[in-house]
Amino acid sequence: MTANPNPPKISAGERIIMLMIQRLCEENQLKSKTVDFIMDMVEQNHLWALSVKFPALPNWCASDPEYNETCDILDMWHILGLSYERLPQNDKAIIDGQFGKDACLFPGFDIRSEGRHFDIADVLQNKLQRYVNVKSCDASRPLQSLGPILENHRRALPVYKSKWSEVVHSSKDTFNASDIKDILSAWYPK
Repeated sequence: MTANPNPPKISAGERIIMLMIQRLCEENQLKSKTVDFIMDMVEQNHLWALSVKFPALPNWCASDPEYNETCDILDMWHILGLSYERLPQNDKAIIDGQFGKDACLFPGFDIRSEGRHFDIADVLQNKLQRYVNVKSCDASRPLQSLGPILENHRRALPVYKSKWSEVVHSSKDTFNASDIKDILSAWYPK
């Protein structure tokens, strides 16, 4: 995955206008969550988040491959978790026996080597309230894995997308146990 070749930019003039609005709010003791959010995202260079929160803005997300990949990964874990919850107990027991009890919980991203994916997931969940139903396998460090894990996500994504395409074109709305096992088999190294 290469970095976005044309990342969105904010001109010096646009930054000055934003700083003036922020200063006006501060001087007039106006609390504006919107202004705070915008300034926070600009300072952290998460301009893509502005087009998620404010759809009338240019779609900066479409040209950001790391944003799109992170969303695909979070979608995968959301659907896996939801599908697992809806399985009958005997199917859950089979998956738990083969892959472990927390196999359908989001394992996160490595904050050191996969920091951009981690940051995107963090902003999506904690600032934009997206993917809030994606459950992490360790509540003490949500979204964070213990080491590099992106390759595992990348191995599982094509299987997930193929299986999800089948679900979408059928009368089902979640994966069955066989689908989950196929996705998790791609996730775990042989």
